[in-house]
Amino acid sequence: AETQVEKENKLFVGMLPKTFNEHELRQLFQPFGELKEVHIIRGPEGSPKGCAFVKFVDRDAAMSAINQLNETIPTVSFNMYSEYLYFCFRRDVL
Repeated sequence: AETQVEKENKLFVGMLPKTFNEHELRQLFQPFGELKEVHIIRGPEGSPKGCAFVKFVDRDAAMSAINQLNETIPTVSFNMYSEYLYFCFRRDVL
């Protein structure tokens, strides 16, 4: 079970392109601080559902990511293509 501190550092990220993978999410969120876990939510058949959990080691890093990305539409380029992302975060407890 997660501790209270771990819950406070865990973000739910929605509206992700289903083409995104864990490596790309790590690249996107690492500038805000050390990541403990990145988990893309998948359906029973294994295909991505377009949302993920990102867990930071430090609460301030999680807050920084929220403050800079929440309700924004950044352009992110990976593998020679660009995606427009809309970030909407939900914090389990803060």
